[in-house]
Amino acid sequence: SIKTGQLLVTDGTKVLAEGDRLSGVHIDIDAILGATISNGGLIAVVNGSQQRGSLTMKAPSLLLNNAEVRSRTFTDRDAGPMKLEATAGDIVLENGSLIRVSTENGSGDGGTLSLIAPNGSIRLSGGSRAESSSENFSSGDGGSLIAQAGGTISISGHGTGLFTTAGATTSSGNGGDITATAGQSITM
Repeated sequence: SIKTGQLLVTDGTKVLAEGDRLSGVHIDIDAILGATISNGGLIAVVNGSQQRGSLTMKAPSLLLNNAEVRSRTFTDRDAGPMKLEATAGDIVLENGSLIRVSTENGSGDGGTLSLIAPNGSIRLSGGSRAESSSENFSSGDGGSLIAQAGGTISISGHGTGLFTTAGATTSSGNGGDITATAGQSITM
């Protein structure tokens, strides 16, 4: 658990939490003033078959610039949930940023990915992606993706978007549901 004023993860820094067969991995971040991840990442990995992981980040605003936030489960259990919430402002993903919750090499389904900005907007640009997936020889389905904004949801640029997938030719599941709700407008 991390509780701080301002969270800054920059210049190639990665925060990695990894669990084994018996323990789940849970990353909970509460950044009271805001969170910026630029050229860095937060990664939660579960390698076992007993527990799943989760990642929760809450801040007034969230900025990801060429950054990665990922929760992966290598198991037959479903991937755990990931929730990113901007309590007062926007969630911004730019310059190829990636938010992904996935299950790999097992029969579990991808976890639910939630992007919540009740008082702001959600903006993805420059090839940035938010996705829930089942991949790499997995037989499970991709998880659900929920994007909720009080303002707008804006998606622009080649390869940019909200995705739920069940891998490529090596996976046998189906993609999950995507629900996008905005108080003002959705632009793609």
